[in-house]
Amino acid sequence: MHSSLLSLGAPIFITIIAAWLLKERFTFAKALGLICGIGGAALLVLMKDTKHTGDNILLGDCLVLINAITYSFYLVMVRPLMAKYSSIQVMRWIFTIGAIGILPFGLPELLSTNWHAFETSHFISLAYIAVAGTFVAYLLTVYSISAIGSSATGAFIYMQPIFAAILAAIFMGEQFSITKGIAAFLIFTGVYLVNFKKVESPAAVDI
Repeated sequence: MHSSLLSLGAPIFITIIAAWLLKERFTFAKALGLICGIGGAALLVLMKDTKHTGDNILLGDCLVLINAITYSFYLVMVRPLMAKYSSIQVMRWIFTIGAIGILPFGLPELLSTNWHAFETSHFISLAYIAVAGTFVAYLLTVYSISAIGSSATGAFIYMQPIFAAILAAIFMGEQFSITKGIAAFLIFTGVYLVNFKKVESPAAVDI
């Protein structure tokens, strides 16, 4: 529960950082949208009956918070790159540099894995995680930043609990309730408000 709630802080950091670095305008509609989005997502998370099983909850909370802040900086700082490079080029370098950084930590685990014990379904699951859940997801995120901006892209993070609730209902048998409906409404309202742009009326033409 702690991790889920803290992760919801990412769109807030994105909006603040974008307003600071990219000079994106922070409007009342965006502020109201952030409140609605956080309220709806938090409502979904708080409904779950979870227990604290970690040995160091404070450390875990701090790490999740750091992750949210650094990921927010990534979403904001990658936007100027999209004006010069394509999504594929940006993702190629992100994954290349990321692979180099994770190699010292992941290589020992990779070499010690018993691949012969894996079944076909396991390899299919890994392929899905690597291709659809990672590469395609990040590629679409980078492309959306160039199309709608960092703040609006970050706001769509609020929709993750909705899809999680739908998948949980399909695969885990969880029931859809009125409270979940209210939470979904708040999240969609938040996404709409963050993306809302006031249409200015055209100036009168002199005859």
